[in-house]
Amino acid sequence: MRSMKSCVSRRWFMVPALSFIASFASAQSVDKAMSALKSGEWQSAIEIAGAVKADSPEFARAQYICGEAHLVLGDAQRSEENFRAVLAKNANATPALIGLGRALRLGDKLTESEETLQKALKLDAKDAFALLALGQTHLAMKKTKEAKAELGGAYTLDPKNPEIVRGWCEWLFAENDNAKALEVAQALSKSAPKHPLGPFLEALALERDGKDKKAIEAYEEALKRDANFLDAHKNLAILCHTRNPTYQDAERTAKSLAHYERYFALGGKDDELKQTYLQFKGFYEEYFKPKK
Repeated sequence: MRSMKSCVSRRWFMVPALSFIASFASAQSVDKAMSALKSGEWQSAIEIAGAVKADSPEFARAQYICGEAHLVLGDAQRSEENFRAVLAKNANATPALIGLGRALRLGDKLTESEETLQKALKLDAKDAFALLALGQTHLAMKKTKEAKAELGGAYTLDPKNPEIVRGWCEWLFAENDNAKALEVAQALSKSAPKHPLGPFLEALALERDGKDKKAIEAYEEALKRDANFLDAHKNLAILCHTRNPTYQDAERTAKSLAHYERYFALGGKDDELKQTYLQFKGFYEEYFKPKK
């Protein structure tokens, strides 16, 4: 029979081992969630990262991943909750502050967004993504002078980063300078031939100028580069729906329905758009869909 001493000793060695195994498993889960996030598998990323427990050393990283995924899907409230969970662990985590500022902007809490992003910039005045996010918030607040300085400053700091190029194009669109935005977008398409934002931004510029056919082609090019690009599915669906009087263009109608469906299948959270889609789908099936 083993002595009490030997049993206690054995437990002492087992607990740290089990703890190490649990930590390792959490790290693996977070790595898997990050891979899903990068692949555009938003729901999968949320499910995997969301399962990481609050007492795990990987919890903050997992919550950050959930926050980014919920942002893409358009769920402002959940994204805000995720980033606040990260900041509860580290109040000065700049990426989480930026994420929170973006989530607050998405939820139309613009003053809170502004304050949060200004705090991020106090921590690092040359963080291009903090400047980008603050510029986008100021654009939403109609603070055009500040927005131009921040979005232009971010573009100067990192002119080849697709997300920052997108922010600069947002400023150009606000100024109705579609020609310049198209030029900037085309340059991005050439410098980053595999990234979807170049042709996506081209499509926006072309659509704003009423060049629908070319815009559709550009959106489709963006989706060739990233089949899970939510905004491209959404914009393409809306364009083919709204610029198709009485649904006479059967090809556009089919594209619109397909891209609406894909947007929501990927987890898009635009509830108002979903109602529009369901009404459109019901009307089409009732009056236009060929009967078998």
